[in-house]
Amino acid sequence: MQRVMQLEYIRKLIVFSAMIGVVLLSGCRSDQYYQDRAATRAREYLLKHSPELTLDQIYFVTYNAPVFLIAPIFDNTGGSRTQLSSDQQQICITWRIPGRDYLYMVFGTSTLRMNDWRPNRLIRKRFVDLGVPLDSAMNTARTYALNYLLEEMSVAEYNLVRFTYPWVLETNFPLSADPEGNLSPDETAEALAKLEQETQLSLVWKFAGDDGSCMVFCGTGRPDLSGWKINFAGRFQKTALDEFTRRVLKTPDEANTPIETGEEDKPENGKK
Repeated sequence: MQRVMQLEYIRKLIVFSAMIGVVLLSGCRSDQYYQDRAATRAREYLLKHSPELTLDQIYFVTYNAPVFLIAPIFDNTGGSRTQLSSDQQQICITWRIPGRDYLYMVFGTSTLRMNDWRPNRLIRKRFVDLGVPLDSAMNTARTYALNYLLEEMSVAEYNLVRFTYPWVLETNFPLSADPEGNLSPDETAEALAKLEQETQLSLVWKFAGDDGSCMVFCGTGRPDLSGWKINFAGRFQKTALDEFTRRVLKTPDEANTPIETGEEDKPENGKK
């Protein structure tokens, strides 16, 4: 009789332990589990609402992991923009599908754990990378600084050029059509005429200090900085720089905004 009672106790203990295990497992699912589940929901929603996709593009969405684009939810009421106290986030589960020139973004809201994320709508959005010409010009200037100007700058000044955004100015410095003196008079005249047809833009890093010095990289290219190439570079005082500055096109705080080229103000087809 005692043995039967012991066996019954053990059986109940095993059942109870199993129940505790189920509860613990269900409560300790990883964030990856919920992200994968949200991605599956987004994938199904996207394919359901995208009849334009080809078979290859459907396969791409089916077998490739998405990117999660996350931003806080803001309250725009009352004329102020304050972040809500809720831990809910805007989460777009996104695919860049080959052959499509815009992103497919399945929008929904959830906590960062994504255990409660569900699709709300599908957004097809083009992103224009405004920083490409500026990034290219900065890399050109930084390489020039490393090769030719390193001895003229302190470590702090060189790091400022390396790791921060410059001012972008439209300038009117006198340019050299033949800085190395290798061209004939006719070739020099032709090179100078070509320079005059391009927009002169200078990348400027302003250094801290009472002397107001800055490092100027002057070059020419198209008005949006694409195709920009250096003509000369060197240290200038602020007063000297101001003398040759026509207008400020971009400050370091405006690095992610487009340069206003003025093309939008021109009349179409020469009409006034």
